[in-house]
Amino acid sequence: MTLIKIVGKRCNLRIRFEHPIHLREDKTYKLALLKASFADLCTQNIENFMFRYSIIQDDTKYATETYTIEQLCSIDSLKKYFITYLKSGVKDIIQKIKLSKKTVPKALEKIDYSHLKIDIKSTANTIHTIQFKTPLKIDIVSAGNFCELLGFKMSAIKDGFQPDTVYTSSINPPILKPIELLEIHTNITAFSFANHSENPHIHDMHELLYVCHFDKPFLPGVSYVESPNQRVYVPLREGIRKISDIEVQLKDMDNSLVTEIDKVVIYLHLSETGGLA
Repeated sequence: MTLIKIVGKRCNLRIRFEHPIHLREDKTYKLALLKASFADLCTQNIENFMFRYSIIQDDTKYATETYTIEQLCSIDSLKKYFITYLKSGVKDIIQKIKLSKKTVPKALEKIDYSHLKIDIKSTANTIHTIQFKTPLKIDIVSAGNFCELLGFKMSAIKDGFQPDTVYTSSINPPILKPIELLEIHTNITAFSFANHSENPHIHDMHELLYVCHFDKPFLPGVSYVESPNQRVYVPLREGIRKISDIEVQLKDMDNSLVTEIDKVVIYLHLSETGGLA
């Protein structure tokens, strides 16, 4: 038997063998998943979220430029973006107040950036919420899908995020559970079939090896391990007598590549049996 470990990021993984694996003609070979580990899955694609920081001083409103978050984000990366823009925004507002020849509030000059929080709160193993707090008011220019993914009701923030106010999301918002099912495909296993579109026999270069089901939210810094209770061996493609490399793709139930995963470790078992099939 041969054990194979593949490490990578995102949805495409590949291992190339310095010394190819040669397969005997009098043997039958099959491949199975031994174990898979996934980390940093709690990411989602933030779309068209635009906002400004603002304060009211001496009946005058001072606002920063419009900041945009439009990319794949985790809770941790979102917090970094908000803090980076907050630091830039505070300098911007202070400059505008000075130009207007008014007094800069001491609280603004000594603002504690750690007061900006995006934290995950757990009340049980499977119940989690996101709490958001900002030291300066956030005016929403375009909500995009930000509130939907983080589980905040638009009615609660129609006037923006108020300073020093804790906003709590719905239970297990989408950003904590980006996928429920994950298909592991390889380029060396025999054809698998799925009735995508109108064709019941569509297949491609990467065939289905294993399906993972997730029933719990994903948390930052936590690795999730899939260890099959019973190994399912899939035959290799007909005619393969040498394995120089193995490609692995991670897909959802719609056959689309899954991009929400940052770190992946996969263990495969290549098994051989005597006699021709």
